[in-house]
Amino acid sequence: MFLTPIAVLGLFFGLRIALWSYVVGFGAAMFGAIIYFARASVWASQLLPDARKYTQLLVICICVLGVGFVAAFLGASRVASKEKG
Repeated sequence: MFLTPIAVLGLFFGLRIALWSYVVGFGAAMFGAIIYFARASVWASQLLPDARKYTQLLVICICVLGVGFVAAFLGASRVASKEKG
């Protein structure tokens, strides 16, 4: 999931993504996985909505994608296009 924002902004919009954006997206995905697997614990249940597990998974996925898109957008720069001669 953490590569989706990078693929969208990099492939479709021609932006070069900074390395730190990859790291932030990966960290968000790993944190989301940890929260999902620990959803029965007290600390994780405070972060997640009181809903079924697939609704919680949907919330986690939306948050991971949101953090990934923000990080990729902030770390993006235009790739200079070469002029054809």
